[in-house]
Amino acid sequence: MKKRILSFLVAFVSVISLTVCLPTVAASAQTVSDYVYEVLDNGTLQITGYVGEETKLDIPSEIDGYVVTSIGKEAFYNQTSITSVDIPDTVITIGKSAFSRCIGLESVTIPDSVTSIENYAFYRCSNLKSVTISDSVTTISKSTFQECTSLTSISIPDSVVSIESDAFSYCTNLTSINIPHSVAYIGSRAFAMCESLKSIEIPSSVTELGTGVLSSCNENLIIYCYKNSAGLSYAKNNIYIYCTG
Repeated sequence: MKKRILSFLVAFVSVISLTVCLPTVAASAQTVSDYVYEVLDNGTLQITGYVGEETKLDIPSEIDGYVVTSIGKEAFYNQTSITSVDIPDTVITIGKSAFSRCIGLESVTIPDSVTSIENYAFYRCSNLKSVTISDSVTTISKSTFQECTSLTSISIPDSVVSIESDAFSYCTNLTSINIPHSVAYIGSRAFAMCESLKSIEIPSSVTELGTGVLSSCNENLIIYCYKNSAGLSYAKNNIYIYCTG
Protein backbone atom coordinates (compact mmCIF):
# COMPACT_ATOMS: atom_id res chain seq x y z
CA MET A 1 0.00 0.00 0.00
CA LYS A 2 2.81 2.40 0.94
CA LYS A 3 4.57 1.56 -2.36
CA ARG A 4 1.40 2.42 -4.33
CA ILE A 5 1.03 5.77 -2.57
CA LEU A 6 4.72 6.55 -3.14
CA SER A 7 4.44 5.68 -6.87
CA PHE A 8 1.39 7.93 -7.19
CA LEU A 9 3.16 10.85 -5.54
CA VAL A 10 6.22 10.48 -7.83
CA ALA A 11 4.01 10.43 -10.93
CA PHE A 12 2.03 13.46 -9.71
CA VAL A 13 5.18 15.49 -9.03
CA SER A 14 6.55 14.58 -12.49
CA VAL A 15 3.39 15.87 -14.22
CA ILE A 16 3.49 19.12 -12.23
CA SER A 17 7.17 19.65 -13.06
CA LEU A 18 6.56 19.04 -16.77
CA THR A 19 3.68 21.52 -16.82
CA VAL A 20 5.80 24.22 -15.16
CA CYS A 21 8.65 23.69 -17.63
CA LEU A 22 6.54 23.93 -20.81
CA PRO A 23 7.28 27.12 -22.86
CA THR A 24 4.61 29.77 -23.34
CA VAL A 25 3.08 29.45 -26.79
CA ALA A 26 2.90 32.74 -28.72
CA ALA A 27 -0.54 33.88 -29.83
CA SER A 28 -1.31 32.96 -33.43
CA ALA A 29 -2.13 35.49 -36.13
CA GLN A 30 -5.52 37.12 -35.74
CA THR A 31 -8.09 38.22 -38.30
CA VAL A 32 -10.20 41.36 -38.00
CA SER A 33 -12.21 43.01 -40.80
CA ASP A 34 -10.66 40.75 -43.46
CA TYR A 35 -7.07 41.59 -42.44
CA VAL A 36 -4.79 38.99 -40.89
CA TYR A 37 -2.30 40.59 -38.53
CA GLU A 38 0.22 40.17 -35.76
CA VAL A 39 1.23 42.54 -33.01
CA LEU A 40 4.89 43.55 -33.08
CA ASP A 41 7.19 43.85 -30.08
CA ASN A 42 6.78 47.64 -30.08
CA GLY A 43 3.02 47.33 -29.67
CA THR A 44 2.12 48.26 -33.24
CA LEU A 45 0.52 46.07 -35.87
CA GLN A 46 1.81 44.34 -38.99
CA ILE A 47 -0.64 43.16 -41.65
CA THR A 48 0.33 39.64 -42.73
CA GLY A 49 -2.57 38.69 -44.98
CA TYR A 50 -5.92 39.59 -46.48
CA VAL A 51 -8.97 37.34 -46.77
CA GLY A 52 -11.54 39.85 -48.01
CA GLU A 53 -13.05 40.42 -51.43
CA GLU A 54 -12.70 44.19 -51.85
CA THR A 55 -11.03 45.26 -55.09
CA LYS A 56 -10.25 48.84 -54.02
CA LEU A 57 -8.37 48.67 -50.75
CA ASP A 58 -8.25 51.57 -48.32
CA ILE A 59 -5.99 50.01 -45.70
CA PRO A 60 -6.98 51.28 -42.23
CA SER A 61 -4.49 53.11 -40.03
CA GLU A 62 -5.71 51.20 -36.98
CA ILE A 63 -7.03 47.68 -36.51
CA ASP A 64 -8.47 46.35 -33.27
CA GLY A 65 -6.92 49.25 -31.33
CA TYR A 66 -3.40 48.82 -32.79
CA VAL A 67 -1.70 51.30 -35.12
CA VAL A 68 -0.77 49.75 -38.49
CA THR A 69 2.95 50.40 -39.13
CA SER A 70 3.93 47.57 -41.46
CA ILE A 71 2.70 45.65 -44.49
CA GLY A 72 4.35 42.28 -43.94
CA LYS A 73 6.10 39.84 -46.27
CA GLU A 74 3.73 38.53 -48.99
CA ALA A 75 0.76 40.10 -47.18
CA PHE A 76 -1.18 40.60 -50.42
CA TYR A 77 0.82 38.21 -52.60
CA ASN A 78 -1.04 37.04 -55.72
CA GLN A 79 -4.27 38.86 -54.79
CA THR A 80 -5.23 39.18 -58.44
CA SER A 81 -8.60 40.94 -57.95
CA ILE A 82 -7.22 44.02 -56.16
CA THR A 83 -7.18 47.06 -58.48
CA SER A 84 -6.06 49.91 -56.21
CA VAL A 85 -4.42 50.35 -52.82
CA ASP A 86 -4.34 53.37 -50.55
CA ILE A 87 -1.73 52.90 -47.80
CA PRO A 88 -2.24 54.95 -44.59
CA ASP A 89 0.37 57.44 -43.38
CA THR A 90 1.06 55.33 -40.30
CA VAL A 91 2.87 52.66 -42.35
CA ILE A 92 6.68 52.73 -42.22
CA THR A 93 7.63 49.48 -43.97
CA ILE A 94 6.34 47.59 -47.00
CA GLY A 95 7.73 44.07 -46.76
CA LYS A 96 9.28 41.72 -49.30
CA SER A 97 6.84 40.67 -52.06
CA ALA A 98 4.02 42.44 -50.18
CA PHE A 99 2.03 43.07 -53.38
CA SER A 100 3.96 40.76 -55.71
CA ARG A 101 1.93 39.25 -58.58
CA CYS A 102 -1.13 41.43 -57.90
CA ILE A 103 -1.79 41.45 -61.64
CA GLY A 104 -5.03 43.45 -61.33
CA LEU A 105 -3.41 46.28 -59.38
CA GLU A 106 -3.53 49.52 -61.40
CA SER A 107 -2.60 52.23 -58.91
CA VAL A 108 -0.96 52.60 -55.52
CA THR A 109 -0.17 55.57 -53.31
CA ILE A 110 2.79 55.22 -50.96
CA PRO A 111 2.69 57.91 -48.24
CA ASP A 112 5.69 59.89 -46.96
CA SER A 113 5.67 57.87 -43.74
CA VAL A 114 7.09 54.87 -45.64
CA THR A 115 10.89 54.73 -45.35
CA SER A 116 11.48 51.17 -46.55
CA ILE A 117 10.13 49.22 -49.54
CA GLU A 118 11.70 45.77 -49.55
CA ASN A 119 12.68 43.51 -52.46
CA TYR A 120 10.03 42.41 -54.98
CA ALA A 121 7.34 44.53 -53.29
CA PHE A 122 5.44 45.12 -56.57
CA TYR A 123 7.06 42.43 -58.71
CA ARG A 124 4.98 41.37 -61.73
CA CYS A 125 2.15 43.82 -61.05
CA SER A 126 1.62 43.80 -64.79
CA ASN A 127 -1.34 46.23 -64.82
CA LEU A 128 0.23 48.82 -62.51
CA LYS A 129 -0.08 52.11 -64.39
CA SER A 130 0.37 54.66 -61.62
CA VAL A 131 2.58 54.72 -58.53
CA THR A 132 3.51 57.53 -56.18
CA ILE A 133 6.70 56.84 -54.22
CA SER A 134 7.19 58.26 -50.74
CA ASP A 135 9.56 61.22 -50.32
CA SER A 136 11.11 59.34 -47.38
CA VAL A 137 12.29 56.29 -49.33
CA THR A 138 16.08 56.17 -49.77
CA THR A 139 16.39 52.94 -51.78
CA ILE A 140 14.45 51.46 -54.67
CA SER A 141 15.13 47.86 -53.68
CA LYS A 142 15.92 44.85 -55.82
CA SER A 143 13.19 43.98 -58.35
CA THR A 144 10.69 46.35 -56.68
CA PHE A 145 8.91 47.12 -59.96
CA GLN A 146 10.35 44.36 -62.14
CA GLU A 147 7.96 43.27 -64.91
CA CYS A 148 5.47 46.06 -64.21
CA THR A 149 4.79 46.09 -67.94
CA SER A 150 2.03 48.74 -67.88
CA LEU A 151 4.12 51.47 -66.22
CA THR A 152 4.76 54.25 -68.74
CA SER A 153 6.47 56.80 -66.51
CA ILE A 154 7.67 57.14 -62.95
CA SER A 155 9.06 59.91 -60.81
CA ILE A 156 11.74 59.00 -58.29
CA PRO A 157 11.86 61.36 -55.28
CA ASP A 158 14.96 63.33 -54.27
CA SER A 159 15.31 61.20 -51.14
CA VAL A 160 16.51 58.17 -53.14
CA VAL A 161 20.26 57.51 -53.16
CA SER A 162 20.29 53.96 -54.55
CA ILE A 163 18.43 52.09 -57.30
CA GLU A 164 19.14 48.40 -56.83
CA SER A 165 19.45 45.58 -59.38
CA ASP A 166 16.44 44.86 -61.62
CA ALA A 167 14.43 47.61 -59.93
CA PHE A 168 12.64 48.45 -63.19
CA SER A 169 13.79 45.67 -65.51
CA TYR A 170 11.26 44.38 -68.06
CA CYS A 171 9.09 47.49 -67.67
CA THR A 172 8.57 47.22 -71.41
CA ASN A 173 6.23 50.23 -71.76
CA LEU A 174 8.27 52.63 -69.66
CA THR A 175 8.94 55.67 -71.87
CA SER A 176 10.30 58.16 -69.36
CA ILE A 177 11.88 58.18 -65.93
CA ASN A 178 13.60 60.87 -63.93
CA ILE A 179 16.67 59.99 -61.88
CA PRO A 180 17.24 62.73 -59.28
CA HIS A 181 20.64 64.18 -58.47
CA SER A 182 20.51 62.45 -55.09
CA VAL A 183 21.16 59.02 -56.63
CA ALA A 184 24.72 57.70 -56.26
CA TYR A 185 24.31 54.05 -57.27
CA ILE A 186 22.39 52.23 -60.02
CA GLY A 187 22.50 48.44 -59.81
CA SER A 188 22.87 45.77 -62.47
CA ARG A 189 20.04 45.53 -65.01
CA ALA A 190 18.11 48.26 -63.21
CA PHE A 191 16.45 49.30 -66.50
CA ALA A 192 17.19 46.24 -68.63
CA MET A 193 14.60 45.34 -71.29
CA CYS A 194 12.89 48.73 -70.99
CA GLU A 195 12.51 48.64 -74.75
CA SER A 196 10.20 51.68 -75.00
CA LEU A 197 12.62 53.98 -73.16
CA LYS A 198 13.83 56.58 -75.64
CA SER A 199 16.08 58.65 -73.40
CA ILE A 200 17.44 58.73 -69.87
CA GLU A 201 19.49 61.20 -67.88
CA ILE A 202 22.21 59.82 -65.64
CA PRO A 203 23.07 62.64 -63.24
CA SER A 204 26.62 63.49 -62.19
CA SER A 205 25.80 62.32 -58.65
CA VAL A 206 25.89 58.70 -59.89
CA THR A 207 29.33 57.31 -59.13
CA GLU A 208 28.69 53.63 -59.79
CA LEU A 209 26.64 51.67 -62.31
CA GLY A 210 26.29 47.90 -62.33
CA THR A 211 26.54 45.69 -65.39
CA GLY A 212 23.81 45.74 -68.00
CA VAL A 213 21.96 48.71 -66.48
CA LEU A 214 20.33 49.45 -69.85
CA SER A 215 20.82 46.13 -71.65
CA SER A 216 18.33 45.20 -74.38
CA CYS A 217 16.70 48.63 -74.38
CA ASN A 218 15.77 50.65 -77.48
CA GLU A 219 18.71 50.60 -79.88
CA ASN A 220 18.28 54.37 -80.42
CA LEU A 221 18.25 55.14 -76.71
CA ILE A 222 19.96 58.46 -75.90
CA ILE A 223 21.82 58.82 -72.61
CA TYR A 224 22.07 62.34 -71.27
CA CYS A 225 25.09 62.55 -68.99
CA TYR A 226 27.88 64.82 -67.76
CA LYS A 227 31.54 65.21 -68.61
CA ASN A 228 33.92 63.09 -66.54
CA SER A 229 31.01 61.19 -65.03
CA ALA A 230 30.22 57.51 -64.47
CA GLY A 231 27.29 57.94 -66.85
CA LEU A 232 29.56 59.08 -69.67
CA SER A 233 31.95 56.17 -69.08
CA TYR A 234 29.04 53.74 -69.15
CA ALA A 235 27.68 55.19 -72.40
CA LYS A 236 31.08 55.02 -74.11
CA ASN A 237 31.89 51.52 -72.89
CA ASN A 238 28.54 50.16 -74.01
CA ILE A 239 28.37 52.07 -77.30
CA TYR A 240 25.24 54.10 -76.57
CA ILE A 241 24.28 57.40 -78.16
CA TYR A 242 24.97 60.10 -75.60
CA CYS A 243 24.95 63.84 -75.00
CA THR A 244 27.00 65.57 -72.34
CA GLY A 245 26.00 68.63 -70.41
